[in-house]
Amino acid sequence: MKTSFASRYPLRVTMVVVIIVLMAVGLLIAGATSAAVLNNYLHRQVNEQLVQSVQRPRDGFRTPTPQMNQGFGPFTDGLYIQIANSGGQIEQRGGQVDDPPVVSFPPTVIGVPYGTTSKSGGTTWQVITAEISPGEYLTIGRDTTDITETVSNLITIELAVGGIVIVLAALGGYVLVRKSLEPLNQVEHAAGQIAQGDLSHRVPDLPEATEVGSLAKSLNAMLSQIEQSFDQQRMSEQQARESEERMRRFVADASHELRTPLTSILGYAELFQSRDPASLQIAGAEDVGRIESEASRMRVIVEDLLLLAKLDEERPLELEPVDLLSVATDAVHSIQVVAPSRVIDLRIDAGEPPMVKGDAQGLRRVLLNLLQNAVAYTPPDTPIHVTLDVNRAAGPGAVDNVVVEVRDFGPGLDNEDLSRIFERFYRGEKSRSRETGGMGLGLSIVESIVKSHGGNVTAIRGDQRDEAVELGDFEAADLGPGTIFRVELPLVSTHS
Repeated sequence: MKTSFASRYPLRVTMVVVIIVLMAVGLLIAGATSAAVLNNYLHRQVNEQLVQSVQRPRDGFRTPTPQMNQGFGPFTDGLYIQIANSGGQIEQRGGQVDDPPVVSFPPTVIGVPYGTTSKSGGTTWQVITAEISPGEYLTIGRDTTDITETVSNLITIELAVGGIVIVLAALGGYVLVRKSLEPLNQVEHAAGQIAQGDLSHRVPDLPEATEVGSLAKSLNAMLSQIEQSFDQQRMSEQQARESEERMRRFVADASHELRTPLTSILGYAELFQSRDPASLQIAGAEDVGRIESEASRMRVIVEDLLLLAKLDEERPLELEPVDLLSVATDAVHSIQVVAPSRVIDLRIDAGEPPMVKGDAQGLRRVLLNLLQNAVAYTPPDTPIHVTLDVNRAAGPGAVDNVVVEVRDFGPGLDNEDLSRIFERFYRGEKSRSRETGGMGLGLSIVESIVKSHGGNVTAIRGDQRDEAVELGDFEAADLGPGTIFRVELPLVSTHS
């Protein structure tokens, strides 16, 4: 398949070649036109002078006189004059007789100049013939070699000047075209970066009044849509993978945690069935009680797993203004009912009760789980501190946060436990076992609920904080470093 010149070479080369060709054609037409105009002008002047010469009064003369040369100005040196009869015999002649023009006889044209050449063919002439008397003809000729040389010199000058102009135009045109096409090079560079996978790359801003600027604006708009589509696709794929992973983890965790109580239930049921009537009356009630206990344990596991599954689906919550002080007070009272001997100190440092937007029952579940952990995994004679504060954010657009901290003074957790404390079914300490009732789901539920409210929860050792703590009647030497659980939620407002 044949390809055009423009498709085989870069655009800048094509544009420069087109400019040179057009300029060369223009110079050629202008030069040819000027040369033709000059040639016609000079020949017209000679013809007018010839006509004026033969029309002068000639009464009483037969031999040409110097008066016949008047009117030719600087061209008088190239004259040829002759008088001939009707038979073509030259009776008199003068002027340039070395290489005279060829004069036709009998004359076919009278009083009108015409062009001819010399007898040798090397000189061009303009000739006019007039009848001066019956049978006698006066012929005046003008050598036009100088006209030809003048026109030839003009053509030579035009070719030389035109060549120089074309060379300069080619150099200047290449520079201008290269500079003019620089925005296209930027578009090409941007396209190369995008082709390598960098969808965030954009074409630099260019004046929209130009074609390249308009193209750049359209390309940037298209690239933004493409990048957004790819981001949405990646997010969808990521969400699908995360959903699949959550489902696998849910199934694995559920089967792992339910295996032990199911095995216990089956074992106690078989034991119950294998007892004879005598032992059944003695130990049957104990077997049924153990079966009921394990069934209750299964119910708690299933309910917690279902809650986590619901939170993993990220369903929209029914959010409403919630007074965190009221929620915290209610959670503390509920824990003190089951642990009346435990000292739980509730303090608000915010000045006014903080308000957040969320689900009151879910936030109550967060504080209950944190307090239950503190009660279950610390010695019974250690206090628990619950504080509410407002963290004012700096900078425009920043959001203030409500900070809720639950601190115990138990033995604390090591760094490995702290890094995995929010994993499902993770039990850090030896005391965090099934015998204490823990299944490793409470803190996972806390993290999921807090994240669903747009917040964050962290855990650190108490000795990692330098600030002093009011211990009341407790001695610091009798207490451990403890653990601090810090919950941060977006603040809505505070009220008195």
